[in-house]
Amino acid sequence: MFDFSLSEFLVVGVVAVAAIGPKEMPVVVRKIAKFVRTIRHFVDNAKREVLDAVEGLDDAPPKREGEKPRRFILADDGHYREVFDISEVLEETKTAKAEPVSKEQP
Repeated sequence: MFDFSLSEFLVVGVVAVAAIGPKEMPVVVRKIAKFVRTIRHFVDNAKREVLDAVEGLDDAPPKREGEKPRRFILADDGHYREVFDISEVLEETKTAKAEPVSKEQP
């Protein structure tokens, strides 16, 4: 994340000791560590809440009894498309009774 070398940390430490003083340095380091812990805790909680909210989302409509699960495939354009079994459609058309088509002239 941050690209600091050991020599840069040493320079920062020497400047901090010179500016703050050796007696107050442990107190300041504890306060900084507490602040960093608080920020990490806040970020972890925010991540957890977002993941819980995303997992709770269900885009699919409620499933009815006896209904087969829907299947999807990722298309080339990056969107999901529903996959249909053509044999089921053909069976439905065979079992459906053909209704006569009337050609009415106006």
